[in-house]
Amino acid sequence: MLFLTFTVGNKDFAINSNEIHEILPLVKIHPLPQPSTKFMGYINYRGSLIPVIDLAVFLGFLPSASKLSTRIVIIDFLREDGDRLLLGVLVENATDLEKFDEEEINVPQIDVYKHPLVKGIIMQNDRTLYLLSFRSLKTLQLET
Repeated sequence: MLFLTFTVGNKDFAINSNEIHEILPLVKIHPLPQPSTKFMGYINYRGSLIPVIDLAVFLGFLPSASKLSTRIVIIDFLREDGDRLLLGVLVENATDLEKFDEEEINVPQIDVYKHPLVKGIIMQNDRTLYLLSFRSLKTLQLET
């Protein structure tokens, strides 16, 4: 299985490449007319407006910095009502695609990292990698 790896705060995370529609460089994010705790704003993606979240803020970290390695990952997201939409996810240090075997993925018996996006953990020597999945997250409210 192929994963996009990146860091949030001082932790390593990954998203399965099967959930990724496209990876974009950091492009202009148009702010919302009213402040939002969930959304940074929108981007123009191939003529459509796509909402963007800062994954760091969504996971409870400080906001992401604008770096050369900051990317907007376009996720094909399934909403609670069954509609599909594209969601932009801002991540830092998104520079690597790594391959992991399914046997390397551990599903914790308890909520080690209490967040509905975290679906597994890979332990490699002194590195802990938290695997995220947007596919099973159906409670993301898109209201600002």
